[in-house]
Amino acid sequence: ALLLFGGVLTTMGEKGKPVINFFDGMNEAIMKIVHLVMYVAPVGIFALIAGKLGAAGGGELFLAELMKIGKYAFTVVFALMIHAFVILPAILYFFTRKNPLIYLKNVGEALATAFSTASSSATLPLTIECAEEKNKIRRKSVLFVLPLGATVNMDGTALYEAVAAKIGRASCRERV
Repeated sequence: ALLLFGGVLTTMGEKGKPVINFFDGMNEAIMKIVHLVMYVAPVGIFALIAGKLGAAGGGELFLAELMKIGKYAFTVVFALMIHAFVILPAILYFFTRKNPLIYLKNVGEALATAFSTASSSATLPLTIECAEEKNKIRRKSVLFVLPLGATVNMDGTALYEAVAAKIGRASCRERV
């Protein structure tokens, strides 16, 4: 229904402009709120991890818990690096024949923001800007593909959940 509504608004010409402008304004306001939340997110994440490590107890128990988290983090980061620096550039080159290094340079600001927030949705406005202005991708394509990709393309999420499930299963075997 929302897609139909958006489609109809674009065909209405000048009469549809105020409604489109309203939703553009709402989108901008929500993105500003997301940016504000992302500034304080590292403090909350630190508190969650500190609480988990504190609940483990002291001495050897704390070190054992820290080693588990370290193994998990290393495995996820290593796999993400293979995905980001081997698989994705190969796909970009194979399908578009664009130089992955130039493309990476052009979207560097959006990637840095996405990496620091761990959210492709929070980075969406900046990603749209980089794709349009720096990589010269048509606005129509950008506005269709990027929001869809930000919600559907969860490669990193799938990867770290698979690692967590594997480590969690191994941890359960140790306890039995």
